[in-house]
Amino acid sequence: MRKMIQILAVLGVMWLSLWLLVSLVGDAMLFPAPPPSYRLGPGMGVLESSAGDRIAFLRMRDARSTHALIVSHGNGEDLGMLSGYLRGFVALGYDVISYDYPGYGLSSGKPSEAGSYAAVESVYSYITNDLGYPPERVFALGRSLGGGPALKLATSHPLAGLILESTFLSAQRVYMPIRVIPWDRFDNASMIRKSTVPLLVVHGTQDQVVPFSHGKRLWELANDPKLFFWVEGAGHNDVASNGSTAYLETVDEFRKWVDRSVRDSRRTGDSRDDGSRP
Repeated sequence: MRKMIQILAVLGVMWLSLWLLVSLVGDAMLFPAPPPSYRLGPGMGVLESSAGDRIAFLRMRDARSTHALIVSHGNGEDLGMLSGYLRGFVALGYDVISYDYPGYGLSSGKPSEAGSYAAVESVYSYITNDLGYPPERVFALGRSLGGGPALKLATSHPLAGLILESTFLSAQRVYMPIRVIPWDRFDNASMIRKSTVPLLVVHGTQDQVVPFSHGKRLWELANDPKLFFWVEGAGHNDVASNGSTAYLETVDEFRKWVDRSVRDSRRTGDSRDDGSRP
């Protein structure tokens, strides 16, 4: 009996230590913001979020832009590092708007889960109210940590489609297979069950940061309509480059598939189809 009490005491101390670690440094671990890599320039601006933070954003488009795409980036980058990645979406006809989380780049405030949600909502408001895009022409893409705010947006605002790239089930489950404390940050596994927005999940099969099993499980948990694109041999940060033209072709086909579904539903009054491929 004494042995059992000792074991339980040790486990209790370990659990308490883990709880203190997550409480005190969880945000710092989740948001390793790099030093700002840019200055405000052409195509850039600042929005104010509902949390009172000033959110820096970058807009890239050309004359062919017909749809808007909100891009939520990963946790180790800022707007100054994204131009090459974003140009691919501009070439597909997107009016691309990316933004920095609070505490990143030239955005004010302190990085947090709630702050990232407020930031993406300010971008959505700018696109639908100021730029005049109807929700059925607004897509959201979340890359790695950015999948959290993108998915949160999809559960609270109308969107045409959602793309999750290299996204995790939850912050805690990146490091542990099961939840060991009673709360978690960016609980995407729970949120995705609430979304009915057409979904494309993209993940590298050799991802050593967010294992491939996370992307596969998110797709399994998601409601229809949904598609997937597994990039063979890709890791965490090279999905777009490793996927090459097939990556952009898949994103383009996803948009066309959503547009067809919207047109069909307007003609017939039925819901969007639920095919597993574009």
